[in-house]
Amino acid sequence: MEPRGRPGGKERPTLSNPSAEQIHVTRHIPSYLRLHTSEPASRQQVPPAFDETATFWQRYSEVTGWRLDHRQRQASRPRLLPAVALDPMAGVDEYLESPAVPRETAEALATAAHRITTRLCDAMETIRLQDAELTAQAGALMPVQRRAEFADKLEAILQDAIEATGCDAGAVYLMDEETTELRRRVQVGLPEPHSLASTRPMRGALGDLEALINGVMSVDDLGGLEGEIWNSPEPFASGICAAVGEDDLPLGTLWLWSVQPRSFEASHRAVARLAASHSVSEIARENLSRQQQQERKAKATLRSASSWQERQLPVAMPLAKGWTADGWTEAAMPLAKSWFTWDILPDGTIAAVVAEACSQELDAAMIAATARAAFQSHSGYPLRPRQMLQRIADTLWQTNSGQQLVSLLYARIDPETGEGAVASAGDVQALVCSRYGFRPVNTATSPLGDRLDDTFSESSIHLLSGETLFACTRGLMGAAGEQTSSRLSQHQLAQLISEALEEGPSQILPMLRRRLTTPPVEADRTALFLSRQ
Repeated sequence: MEPRGRPGGKERPTLSNPSAEQIHVTRHIPSYLRLHTSEPASRQQVPPAFDETATFWQRYSEVTGWRLDHRQRQASRPRLLPAVALDPMAGVDEYLESPAVPRETAEALATAAHRITTRLCDAMETIRLQDAELTAQAGALMPVQRRAEFADKLEAILQDAIEATGCDAGAVYLMDEETTELRRRVQVGLPEPHSLASTRPMRGALGDLEALINGVMSVDDLGGLEGEIWNSPEPFASGICAAVGEDDLPLGTLWLWSVQPRSFEASHRAVARLAASHSVSEIARENLSRQQQQERKAKATLRSASSWQERQLPVAMPLAKGWTADGWTEAAMPLAKSWFTWDILPDGTIAAVVAEACSQELDAAMIAATARAAFQSHSGYPLRPRQMLQRIADTLWQTNSGQQLVSLLYARIDPETGEGAVASAGDVQALVCSRYGFRPVNTATSPLGDRLDDTFSESSIHLLSGETLFACTRGLMGAAGEQTSSRLSQHQLAQLISEALEEGPSQILPMLRRRLTTPPVEADRTALFLSRQ
């Protein structure tokens, strides 16, 4: 072997029988070397999986005469060693020689190249995790750690199938939403890494279509006529294709390839089917796990909002001398669409409100909150009940991005005399009850926000000692003549309140709850009472 020329006229001496530790060996085969084989033309040799980063550093060593010291721990600044380390005992003074590129130049080039290769590796890992994310086919993103674990599980399934069948590589292809293209999502043993160009059209993919129809198919010679017909996505000699899907819903295909042409048996095809089924099971399990996680988050959000609603409700208390107020709300949905409150106004009068949004969707809770905010903003003004309802109706119209309908009853009573007025709109009903009977206070009308010229039910009341003003929503008391299993009629409710007043106003709501424990809650049950002793 002749010594190779070097810059400056110097020649690098040649060592005889160098050891493996003395010479940095690469696996690059020069282009002028050719291998002769007597194998049939149908055999298609596929290079094993390689790393472009390692190949680059091999070329770097050949050109510069320097190589990376892989024992270093600081990755940001690579440390270099001569590409060929000679033994001084061989009789050659190696220290008089130097590599083709000075150390400073080689280090600067290695640092820049190291940054580029690091970014390349990070990008390839990101694509791998994104493929795992898209394979799971879920709405919410899972953490990066879980994505890596999910990708590792799918690759492990594919690796087991490759080892069980004696193949050399494998991949899972999933269809897009339009079912017109197949995208490689998982791969093991293929020469190129994950890339954005690993999408192929369904049109012409006869091998995949055959597997989707019959479950599994195998081709013993992909280099011959069969290979041209079945159109393998990778240039291997033999392959098995199994359908990936569940419940007659095709998702894609799983391919297993062999570098050598071979004849696949029924057991090999069974392994491919099991691997495809296992992959679907992992995808379904990940979907179920994500759905459960989303449901837990949604329930936690609803519980938090429901707790906020409960904190807005007033606590039972004596409002004035001889006056007691209490209320109760039982929601039919995760969030209540009704509320009640009372307050002592600046002029010393007692205000009591019961309201319910007229919607069966989740937006009812927000509509009810809007009505409550409107009441709170106007409660500081000396308004008659009818004027209060008109102000709330105007607010619902002004903030209306849809249809905001609210049933609301507003009562205002002087605690000294017991005289007051009640105005209502919608289905909220009110009674004045005592131990001797009851009398209705209002009638049903159209709800607030239904029209510009709202019609209200307005009446004057006078509460005597021992009488109670009781107001509730439609879910608790039906209209006149309405009798259902989950609602009480006016007579039933009045009789229950009269019985409770024998023991005191504080027993009204406990007796009401005990009476309504069995029937299911079909609508919000909200009640408020204002009792004068």
